[in-house]
Amino acid sequence: MAADTPSNDKLEESIKTLIKAAQEDQELELEVRVGVIDKDGKFSPGVTRERFESVANILSISKYGWTSVSDWEDSRDYVTHDSLRLTTTHQGKRMAMKKILHSRMDVRPVFGGDISSDIVVRFSAKKEVHVPLTTTALPSNIKTVRAKRRKTFTDSMWQYDLTGVYQADSEESLAQNQPDPIFEIELEVGQAKWDRSKTTDDITQSLLAKTQDIVRQLLLVDELPYFEIIE
Repeated sequence: MAADTPSNDKLEESIKTLIKAAQEDQELELEVRVGVIDKDGKFSPGVTRERFESVANILSISKYGWTSVSDWEDSRDYVTHDSLRLTTTHQGKRMAMKKILHSRMDVRPVFGGDISSDIVVRFSAKKEVHVPLTTTALPSNIKTVRAKRRKTFTDSMWQYDLTGVYQADSEESLAQNQPDPIFEIELEVGQAKWDRSKTTDDITQSLLAKTQDIVRQLLLVDELPYFEIIE
């Protein structure tokens, strides 16, 4: 590789750090989310409807190797001020958990030609801690209500979650104000699907390639990007 040719070397080392942490702590999950940097300089997950539907159509084509494990399924999240998330599914199941962040980094895709992009990709390692439910009542300190419709695709140890979200600060606000939908794309590998025969290098290259492919699909371009870490 020429000295002036962009590479993902720095990102690969950072991804390896995340993967090694997950290999050592079997409660950690790896996650890749796509979004933008908002006006306040913070990562905001979500893509446009057109990009979301394009990726959904591509994943639905069986020749690409992804398998749909569900039709679109509805659920509701209630997130409290102390970061507890209570989820109710369309089948009436209820579960509660807290997500504990281990580490994360944001990167920006860069192309060698004239292609430009507002997309930002967030890599993270998180621990999901399930919390026993002691009551059927909703918490009193709800900060956010998220009405979700999700479809999941899998390929070996990897899982794509495509989720359309209506979000507000209460049920009343959600019903009355009809907020604009958020279209979220997430790639993850949970411990239940972890392939222990894969080396850290194998998983790093696989995760990086799939992330490059997400960006390429979203922008409808042939060129694969490299990534700059946002410091």
